[in-house]
Amino acid sequence: MADEPREQARIPDGGTALPVPPSQARRWKAPECPFTVEYTTELMMRLRERAVKNFRALPNGGLEEGGVLFGRVLPNARMMQRVEVVAERPIECAHALGPAFVLSDEEKTRVAALTDSGRWDREIAGLSVVGFWIAHGRSELALTPDDLDVYQKLFPNPWQIALVLKPQDDGVPRASFFFRTGGAVAPHRKGHEFFTDPSFTETEEEKYRPIQKRRRDDLAKPEPPAPAEDRRRTLGGAVIASLLVGALLGYAVRSLVTPGGAAKPHGPELTLEVFSAGPQLLVHWNARSWEVDHARSGQLIVHSAGIAKPVPLTSRDLFTGYTRLPLPSADTTVTLRVLEDDGHTEQQQRYWVPGQ
Repeated sequence: MADEPREQARIPDGGTALPVPPSQARRWKAPECPFTVEYTTELMMRLRERAVKNFRALPNGGLEEGGVLFGRVLPNARMMQRVEVVAERPIECAHALGPAFVLSDEEKTRVAALTDSGRWDREIAGLSVVGFWIAHGRSELALTPDDLDVYQKLFPNPWQIALVLKPQDDGVPRASFFFRTGGAVAPHRKGHEFFTDPSFTETEEEKYRPIQKRRRDDLAKPEPPAPAEDRRRTLGGAVIASLLVGALLGYAVRSLVTPGGAAKPHGPELTLEVFSAGPQLLVHWNARSWEVDHARSGQLIVHSAGIAKPVPLTSRDLFTGYTRLPLPSADTTVTLRVLEDDGHTEQQQRYWVPGQ
């Protein structure tokens, strides 16, 4: 697989394609693929930013999303030698089955309508639907069975592709194009993968990994045994240090006792977040926080257009870490109140503006 700049960026006829300098156009090629895929760096960076943002929105993989890719097939669909990807339109997913990107039958029907949007969308007028993309933070860098169903039914042409992005905690997300050869979807190979930031290589990505992760191997190595005299000194110092630490911990626990008497240790915070997810407002909090772990019940208070609407939450609701609400049309304040077992109430508030 090669991912390299191309000499000249071809701008599709009709509409207003992405005005990207030639130096920002990239080429992807796999030996098994019957054509070359070319895309703009700007488009890939936009997809990457959205994928990472949603990846960090929820624990354990985030909120997955996808979209339709638009471009051109050159020289033509019969003698396909190059597929250009220059624009994208998001696919609305209500996430009725959870944070993973799984479309309902109705949503798949809307995708079919979206592929015909060039009639009213000037930016993609004159462009062809060249495939779709998905960001998978909850599965491997591969097409899931649901992805394959979408690929086969909604993007059946031999020149249509699927792009999968894999956000990750440590470093720049990886990606891979999927394609058909001989009428079947080609199996994924490690050599097909590339970094969504073209300036990154394996060596450069290592610089951006957390220090703790880079040092895991070093920390796991056993230290050489110390001489007997040094061990005696170390043991004596450890006893004294343990006594001091125990005294300090006792004081810290007493200072963190809540009104009901339960000690509240330092740990993950409640961290309320609010953002739009398609036609809905996604309200997310940290289900691993101390407050949720000791919650009896909770309540969301949604204040919008002068009306305050309470939304009761059971302890089971709180353990899910998020809930979906109808998307407000006006500025909204969302307040989360968590009633803990000892009667103490923890509260966090966030402000949301349409379009953010």
